[in-house]
Amino acid sequence: MIDWPHVRKLQQDVGADDFSEIVALYFSEVEDAFDRIREKGLTATDMHLLKGSAANMGFVAFSKACQIAEHALQNAGVECDIDAVTDSYNDSVKDFLNGLEQEAST
Repeated sequence: MIDWPHVRKLQQDVGADDFSEIVALYFSEVEDAFDRIREKGLTATDMHLLKGSAANMGFVAFSKACQIAEHALQNAGVECDIDAVTDSYNDSVKDFLNGLEQEAST
């Protein structure tokens, strides 16, 4: 679900303080995107942006869910399951935060 080697490399590249800021910004941007989706509807552009930012953060499963939704939205007549996307995000956040907590305790 999470690409931990990627996350560790990101942490190492930017440092602990900047990493915390990047994580907070990422969570905020995703929540803003979901708010926009709830207000205006789902678009392939939103899914494309979420897919890329998820990949950059190491959220592999969420990125894949966004990719599937993006492709569905690009193909007329194919239904997109936004619940699968939001569930994937929520599960990924839990896994990510639990993993960070476990690393901090070792």
